[in-house]
Amino acid sequence: MKFIRDFFSSILGFLLVLTLSTYVVILSFTNVFLKPAVFLKILDSHQTYEKITTEILPQTILSNFLKTQDNGQINQETIDKVASLVDKEKLKPLSVQFKKVVEDGYYYAIGQNANFEEKIDLTNNLTQLKESFSSGLKTAEAQGLITAPQSNEILQNLPTNKNLTLIVTPDKIALVSGAGKLEEPTPTPNQKFSLKTLRASVANTKQAENLTLISTIILALLLFASRIPDWAASFKWLGGSLFAAGIFPLVLSFVLLWLHPLKILEQFILNQKLSVSPVMLSLATANLGDLLNKFLENLRLYSLVLVIAAVVCYLATWGLHKLNKPKTTTVDTGPLKT
Repeated sequence: MKFIRDFFSSILGFLLVLTLSTYVVILSFTNVFLKPAVFLKILDSHQTYEKITTEILPQTILSNFLKTQDNGQINQETIDKVASLVDKEKLKPLSVQFKKVVEDGYYYAIGQNANFEEKIDLTNNLTQLKESFSSGLKTAEAQGLITAPQSNEILQNLPTNKNLTLIVTPDKIALVSGAGKLEEPTPTPNQKFSLKTLRASVANTKQAENLTLISTIILALLLFASRIPDWAASFKWLGGSLFAAGIFPLVLSFVLLWLHPLKILEQFILNQKLSVSPVMLSLATANLGDLLNKFLENLRLYSLVLVIAAVVCYLATWGLHKLNKPKTTTVDTGPLKT
């Protein structure tokens, strides 16, 4: 009977360690990537929106035009130099609109907003875009970075004086002219990634978090009850499971620190010779680095909480043993007779 009871408790303890460890990992993830106060704050701290509109956007536009004109012979360093001469002040207002689109899309993806649709009038933005490029390209010509024909072609191909509206919805991004004509539909019918799919993935993650939490509570109660009426044993078995569950996330956090996953990702991108500007790579690694650090901090914090809970259970076990320990009594037999 004792063997069966111990076997049953061992199975419950093992399952509790698995579910509780999984719950801690998921909770650490959701409390970073699905918490606006953390996720959006990190994006703001690195001036993400401003850098995308004032640095990465000009680099992308120039890269598309110049590499096409020069049959791909122009190097990225030259493109970056030309992009740095673009008047960034004229592009800053675009970052405010871009931030609103990203934040509203984020709130939709994590389920806080039921609907998402942004309509941005690009007419003024396109005019500012051309003006910002015009002064920068003239300076680039004077420095011999690009030729006059290249500069003229870029300016001629930048859309201006058009009544264009950018429409962003959960499943499409498109440019629509004033006549209602769809000019540049971005998504394709076979496109796998969209805000809808991201929202579904987030919902699945939250559901997994809730299921693991419920499973953890049920398994903990069953494990505790499996040792009753030996209350000391109940606390001892529960404490052991909590301690083991706390060790796994702690080990995982140190393994990730040792592996330096961001450096591996950065090196992979460089080895693939992808057309990624240094600013884009630096911005991505800075944001991901802070998010990863927050995730690892949560892992260590929750691990510490579980270890403390395990210590409390062991103290309860020790206290119950002390209380249940039979007291030794001494019998007074009177003075020893000689």
